[in-house]
Amino acid sequence: MRRFLRLLPAALIAVISLNSCNSTVHSAVPQFTAVYEQTVDNPEPDANSGSEDDSEPDNTLVLSSYSSDPDKLYERLREALHGYNSTIDFSGKIQQDMVFTAIHRLMEEDPDIFWLDGCTVSTDAKHTQIEIHVFNNYSAEQIREMHTALVAAADDIIAQVPQDASDYDKILFVHDYLVHTTEYDTAGADADKRGIWGTSYGCLVRGKAVCQGYAEAFKYIMNRLGIECGVTTGETDGERHAWNYVMADGEYYWIDVTWDDPISDDDTTDNLRYTYFLINDDMLARSRTIIPKDDRFVPVCTSLDNNYFVHNGCYLSEYSIAAIADIMAQHTDEREVSILCADEEVYAETISRLIEDAEIWKAAARVELGEQVFFAQDDEALIISIKF
Repeated sequence: MRRFLRLLPAALIAVISLNSCNSTVHSAVPQFTAVYEQTVDNPEPDANSGSEDDSEPDNTLVLSSYSSDPDKLYERLREALHGYNSTIDFSGKIQQDMVFTAIHRLMEEDPDIFWLDGCTVSTDAKHTQIEIHVFNNYSAEQIREMHTALVAAADDIIAQVPQDASDYDKILFVHDYLVHTTEYDTAGADADKRGIWGTSYGCLVRGKAVCQGYAEAFKYIMNRLGIECGVTTGETDGERHAWNYVMADGEYYWIDVTWDDPISDDDTTDNLRYTYFLINDDMLARSRTIIPKDDRFVPVCTSLDNNYFVHNGCYLSEYSIAAIADIMAQHTDEREVSILCADEEVYAETISRLIEDAEIWKAAARVELGEQVFFAQDDEALIISIKF
């Protein structure tokens, strides 16, 4: 949250106090680890045993290529879960590792299947049974009702996005919608366990979520809109955190809806932030570290073409009081503007000259300034905010 702590009167330009503008740290969702109860394979059947006991139940799937085709197994499990089934039987033996890989893939790629909490695999030479662990022990009917509500909530958001909107405008709309409609669940973050607050359902239906829930919801909506998007986890300030990558106009970017959701002292969320809206690798590295996983895609994000500040003309590639005055002039209605500096050198020079040397008053030739000017700075994101 930005705090403009010290005013800068025109008659007292030497008295300046700068305040770090880092967002309130949202406690990361506890690391999710699926618990798998691996059932030991039954002994091989006796070669002389009769076929009478080997008949397949009516609901058993013939193994076919499931044992050798991970994609087909993933699709079959996905189909079963969307049918709200908790037990899937196959004729033949599927290696447990292949099942666990498919379950992990479902958790990574299908945020609408929010109830999936691992599985138990039971195998022998002729059968494989996968029992789905259901989050919070929800019944099939409860899951059906909750999933229907989730899909309806997503449909409502998607219906509000103009069909001819650009990738940037679609991403911006969903970003702003989630910020406006979601409350960060501090109790959930402190619970140190998995909860509905860490799911797309928590964010889109309950309106309360932690970072994992924001990220899952954002991915779900983006994918429904036909925009490539994924969830990435890592660490920030020594805590676990989740955010997204997303593709816009053929380029990958990072976005963190959670950290763009302002939490003020009085719990109001009137102001939107765009500090983490479509940033690149260099900007991401200032605040977090990605935790690598063998099966997780991590994009290379180098572009800033669709970054919020670049897109809206609030980007400072080099220090210039004239450029700053022009940016301020475009925001005279709001009387407030945030400016992103290209690098630490530009940021340091801007702090030194604009504030410490009081060159801000030179902007009065281009834009009307009040008797008091307030500053706030984000030393991590290299953003300077001005109220004038």
